Amino acid sequence: MVERGLSWYEWQELYVSKLRTPLTITFGEVATHNHFVLHRGGKVFKQTAPVIKLPADATEDAHLGLLGLLNSSVACFWLKQVWPHKGSTVDDKGARQRTAPFEDFYAFNSTKVAEFPIAEPQPVNLARRLDTLGREMKDTLPAALVARATSSPCEGVNDRLG
Repeated sequence: MVERGLSWYEWQELYVSKLRTPLTITFGEVATHNHFVLHRGGKVFKQTAPVIKLPADATEDAHLGLLGLLNSSVACFWLKQVWPHKGSTVDDKGARQRTAPFEDFYAFNSTKVAEFPIAEPQPVNLARRLDTLGREMKDTLPAALVARATSSPCEGVNDRLG
């Protein structure tokens, strides 16, 4: 639509092909720190969880490299310089105020994220390792254990009972 010179209110078409690439980087709109996540498909996000879509031919390593940069302490410092904090509490009159700096919330938006300076080389190996550890940890959460137990509740029981 932008290439055709249309304004946002003139957009009438949705290109489903742009929604078919399963990898998405998403982040919380309001957070205390940078929390960027690689999503592998199957979910829809609303405006409070903006998404970053790389080109359709971008590899998982390209996504992980960008994710490694966006979740770095340098990115956290930079993001906090370009966004004003929203405070951590609201007083009895509704005014935002801060109690402790580590509790400050920031309203992150995609416009500022797009301005983040991308460094080369990107930390793909570290990001891949953290992603693997996160998925392994997710597999040990109670919901995952229950899901595995209920999918085949009697598998192997007769073998153990003899």
